[in-house]
Amino acid sequence: MRKAIIITLLFVIMGATHAISFGPGAANCLSGNQTSVVLQGNPFTIQGVVTAIGPYGKGMSVDTGTDVVTVYGIGPAWYWYSKSIAYPTVGENVSVEGREITLSDGTKRMIATKITIGENSIELRDSKTGFPLWRGGMKRHGGANGFGCKMRGSCPKMGTMAPQSQGTN
Repeated sequence: MRKAIIITLLFVIMGATHAISFGPGAANCLSGNQTSVVLQGNPFTIQGVVTAIGPYGKGMSVDTGTDVVTVYGIGPAWYWYSKSIAYPTVGENVSVEGREITLSDGTKRMIATKITIGENSIELRDSKTGFPLWRGGMKRHGGANGFGCKMRGSCPKMGTMAPQSQGTN
């Protein structure tokens, strides 16, 4: 009897763990098998001033002069740093190329495929698959610490999500 209870509990735990892996946050609309949806969207190009950058996955707001739009898929800061490009900051002029997609609930999202800040451009998605180019993690894009860059100011320490302030030192 005890053995049957233990086996039943193991199956319940395994089932719960499996179910949790498909829960919220497990994969957003831009990863896994649905990534190609990005390539099916309508192309757009916007130019404007960055007014806000949300936490990872929440997008970047850009004031185009006629509207403030939120652009998603700008990628993690470490990916930008691995390409020796400073992560966007509030007040910078940007040009964003991407695709506008419609999610299953009817919500529209503008997904960046390329962002230009001044003379620096960064490709964010593979043009054939739509997959994020940072996919594969920090080690794939810059070594064990994921940085190793030359950028405005000095490189951030591991775990920092925004460029360090630009001093005159």
